[in-house]
Amino acid sequence: MDPCQPRPGHGPCPSAHVSSSPRRWAECQPNKAVLEALDTADRPMSYQQAVAARPSDRGQWSNRFADACALVGSDALRRSLRALGASNELIVYPERGGRRERPVRLGEGSQKRVDVAVVHPYGGLRIDVTLKGMNFANYGHNLTGRTYEFEAEMQEVRRLQPACYLFAIFFVPLPGADDHVPSSFAKTVVHLRKRVRMSLVGVPRPPDRLDGAAVALYAPVDVPLSGGEVVRRGVVRCFDVGAPDAPNEPPQRGRPEVSSTVAIGGLFDRWTTRYLEEAGGGRPQWANQEVDLP
Repeated sequence: MDPCQPRPGHGPCPSAHVSSSPRRWAECQPNKAVLEALDTADRPMSYQQAVAARPSDRGQWSNRFADACALVGSDALRRSLRALGASNELIVYPERGGRRERPVRLGEGSQKRVDVAVVHPYGGLRIDVTLKGMNFANYGHNLTGRTYEFEAEMQEVRRLQPACYLFAIFFVPLPGADDHVPSSFAKTVVHLRKRVRMSLVGVPRPPDRLDGAAVALYAPVDVPLSGGEVVRRGVVRCFDVGAPDAPNEPPQRGRPEVSSTVAIGGLFDRWTTRYLEEAGGGRPQWANQEVDLP
């Protein structure tokens, strides 16, 4: 799967770097923004300490990591919107130095806290990205509960803002790809894909389906592999789950091939492109002019 397909007339996506694409997980470079998010989450208690600590300590680590990842997502989404020619009126939350999970007005006096949001000052919520973390073993034990959370949010948003595009990213540590058969990672991919709409062009967007979903496999610490390789802390690759009619299949157990994943920036480029092409908010694709006779 290509990390990012170019839009006709627009050249390559801003996050496409085909020539330097890693072939193995151990070749992937840590994502600087994710490293900063991990550094934030590790204060005052590190991930290694939280693993052996009380559930409440693990919950606090997860909350710090979620807040920091919301900034990673909003920065990536802001860059994608700008590079792909979206309207300058669109505002992306959260902003650095601003409030986390900023309440977004949905209409009828209703507000909703959204992890990452794109808002038009007059048109309301345009993109809603839900972030969920399953950061500690047993990684997939609360998958159903996390699903109930975003399904309730999706129903409320769809009712009041039917034009809004809804996406979800579930963060799973890399060991979650090798813990069971099928793995927590594989279960999450299949679970999310059932909740994504069909990919066919022209098919109506059902109110009870996401417009896209992905599992972000990340290394919260250096992760040694059985062959002597090491995946460095801060490495993250996103596995787009695809759609029911166009699935991106995970391995039953083990890491997915790097070629089947995409960087965070590439994922947001893909989703931003989908929104702009379907909602008609992108840069015009100008036709050729008639050339004067010599």
